[in-house]
Amino acid sequence: MNDKAEEVKAEVVGSEERPGPMAIVALICGILSMLCCWVPFFGFILSVAAVVLGIIENKKIGRGESSSKGKAMAIAGIILGAVGILAGIITFIILPIVGASLGFFTDIFNS
Repeated sequence: MNDKAEEVKAEVVGSEERPGPMAIVALICGILSMLCCWVPFFGFILSVAAVVLGIIENKKIGRGESSSKGKAMAIAGIILGAVGILAGIITFIILPIVGASLGFFTDIFNS
């Protein structure tokens, strides 16, 4: 009788669904990409990784290969990664304009 109770307890404890690891990594990459979007290439790489991993995990969840608990994390990673990509592009457009207007490049071109 005791063996049966331990077996049931083991099934209940082990049956807890966890989000897929790619969903967690997509969310972490998305958060880091938002913090590092102004760092050349590093923020862009993190943003692309967040979008790609989030899409892959979303497809795995749709096929039933991964837990549905990670769907919100995967979507958040995709959104944060996309915003990080846009922020990086805007930064690379605005940074030279602001630098030129403040005269940071005059020494380079006048030499």
